[in-house]
Amino acid sequence: MNVLLIIAGVVFVIWLIAKSVADRKLPAKTDSSRPVIPHPQPAPVRSERAQKTLGPQPIRLEDIQLDDPIFRSALEAMEAGESAFITGRAGTGKSTLLRYFKDTTHRSVVVLAPTGVAALNIGGQTIHSFFRLPPRDFLDPDDMQPPRGQSVLLMRKLQTLVIDEVSMVRADMLECIDRKLRMARSRSHEPFGGVQMVLIGDPFQLPPVVQDATVREHFQELYGGPYFFKSPALKEANLRLIELQKNYRQSDPRFIDLLNRVRENNLDPASIEILNGRVQSRERAFNGEPYITATPTNAIAQQINTTYLNALPGQEVTLHGDFAGELTPIMNGLPAKLPTDDPLVLKDGAQVMLVRNDVQRRWVNGTLGTLSGDPRRSIAVNLGGATYQVDKCTWEKIEYAYDTIEEKIVPKVVGTFTQYPLKLGWAFTIHKVQGLTLDRLYLDLAGGAFAHGQTYTALSRCRSLDGLALGRAVYPADIILDAGILAFREAFRS
Repeated sequence: MNVLLIIAGVVFVIWLIAKSVADRKLPAKTDSSRPVIPHPQPAPVRSERAQKTLGPQPIRLEDIQLDDPIFRSALEAMEAGESAFITGRAGTGKSTLLRYFKDTTHRSVVVLAPTGVAALNIGGQTIHSFFRLPPRDFLDPDDMQPPRGQSVLLMRKLQTLVIDEVSMVRADMLECIDRKLRMARSRSHEPFGGVQMVLIGDPFQLPPVVQDATVREHFQELYGGPYFFKSPALKEANLRLIELQKNYRQSDPRFIDLLNRVRENNLDPASIEILNGRVQSRERAFNGEPYITATPTNAIAQQINTTYLNALPGQEVTLHGDFAGELTPIMNGLPAKLPTDDPLVLKDGAQVMLVRNDVQRRWVNGTLGTLSGDPRRSIAVNLGGATYQVDKCTWEKIEYAYDTIEEKIVPKVVGTFTQYPLKLGWAFTIHKVQGLTLDRLYLDLAGGAFAHGQTYTALSRCRSLDGLALGRAVYPADIILDAGILAFREAFRS
């Protein structure tokens, strides 16, 4: 009997030990609805100097204060299923609102954007990809075929459709979205098939691109213009207009007033004098400080970056990114549009811009620094006197799917792009600085602005008037405002 008790005790002890070891080896439970791709963590700070604040901090949900009544009202409307167009001047928190809603809502939500880069940055999908729209300068809703297969199920289960950067979306695209949703949901008499529509953007910023004069004329005849708010389906949907007011980017009332006047093409002589008082030579403006040059054309931006890079001593280093799945270097016969350049061509001492928020809050998307050391060995960037190791990041291409087991819409990773989250940072087009917050901006309008909202979009990236420098005076011809934009509020009045 004693022997049996001893054997039983030994077996029990062995079982406890084995269970303890197994528990320690079990991986943490993850959300099975979305594949998990490990992201490398930034290396420890290499400098012995104390860490310092480097511009605006990355947004964390726990940091968001819901004390702004309009911000809170917008969130409540979105969560309640109310269709809305959420707008506001640059810096009023539109992107923050989208991220907070996306990360906290219990609704079945799909987030779309008009461009591939914008979709990668918000963790969403492009409009063309989700609705299977062909890449044409004009889309006829009558040509739309009924959705099939998984797309039908997905659209039927959809509760909320969010479109970010809607200022760049054309009216015909919204008409096609409306037609597709009505067909998929068998609700032909309801705008957008009864789906809650949330559109986010500022009509005074960059417009949809319609380059062909004949196509522009066709838009004018059919819709009264190419802008999204000209869509008849949108007017029928009766969206609530919510305009965010609190400015989180700028704090100087004088600068805020100046930007508002540029936005509405309402500059008085005193404002013009203040603005053009920022004209400085490049050498005087920079004075050893890192500036980003914003310019209307890609050719000028590339020329500036190449000139500065060639002036540095040392050898150029070319770094290629890694592609997987449905993200490839060549998409539809053209170089893929990515959050950073691929390949990256760098040199020791090159000015670079970080293009992704750091999880340790040491830099944000838009922070400027200087490459330190041989980029063939490692990527280290000097930011404000402290040097940090920068590791590669992975961007995910998302497509939405309906999970029949969980009975909800889930984002599915269909492709990835892995590269160092930086690019040469001397110059960018105005299109590429949209959405950034910059401490120092040099606006180069040597070739002149040529599109609605360009000058306002560029100026409003800067946090302060002191951080702004102009390559030449701003002329009335540089402030282009499409008169049709001024009537956008009428489209949302019932």
